[in-house]
Amino acid sequence: MITRRTVQFARMPSALISRFKYNPETRCLSVWFVRTRRRYDYEDVPPETHEEFRRAFSKGSFFNRHIRDHFRFSVAEEAAEPQLSLPVNPAARPSAAPSRRSAERRMK
Repeated sequence: MITRRTVQFARMPSALISRFKYNPETRCLSVWFVRTRRRYDYEDVPPETHEEFRRAFSKGSFFNRHIRDHFRFSVAEEAAEPQLSLPVNPAARPSAAPSRRSAERRMK
């Protein structure tokens, strides 16, 4: 079954592919690769191919057999996957030494 959402997005455990996204309106399948962290956009991918890819047990094997060398592609300008940046609280880390100023305040 194909959903009517504009963009379908998936992450999965794979040695080859870190995630993929499909836009049924443009029929563009975007694939991010683990090793290079680059995004490749595959053109004119039928919804049925995307659905089979989504259901495939081995995304890498399916990709190599049914997508790679079967569709035109382009490498996206912003190659790397966006990384989440979380604020770091140095006091929360056990190895963080207190600053000299905070140590002086505690002594008073």
